Amino acid sequence: MSLLRTDAELALDEVTEQCKLAVHHYRLLQHGDLDSQLRRLFADLEERHRAYILPLEQAARCQGNLPSAPDADREALEHLLVRLKAALPGDERGRLLESCEKVEQELGQTIRAALEHPLPESLLDLLRHMDQSVAAAHSSLAALHQS
Repeated sequence: MSLLRTDAELALDEVTEQCKLAVHHYRLLQHGDLDSQLRRLFADLEERHRAYILPLEQAARCQGNLPSAPDADREALEHLLVRLKAALPGDERGRLLESCEKVEQELGQTIRAALEHPLPESLLDLLRHMDQSVAAAHSSLAALHQS
């Protein structure tokens, strides 16, 4: 195991961290006062992103790296921001959907950046599948937000 990570390894680690943040985000949102449609959607998105974490971490280990430890400060800040958004008066549903669109957009950008690096084909296939899933989730969220 090398002490220095390559750009490809760093990109893969960033995708993993963004997935973990998305899981955390959707888990927090499920505890709010939501209609059943949104609660099911957020649970589905949480589970979808959670399913990618283990294969990403296994890929990092196969490359001789350990996945990064969760950033407790980053998670605490995310938790605070989600709670603040939910507490603000006005269009709560719209704000929540907008925050989810942003999560998916950032994850998609991170995935596409990782796809630019030389990685094993099996990992590139996983990232392409993730990118399609994230794009579909973003489209679904945007459609709900517009309705």
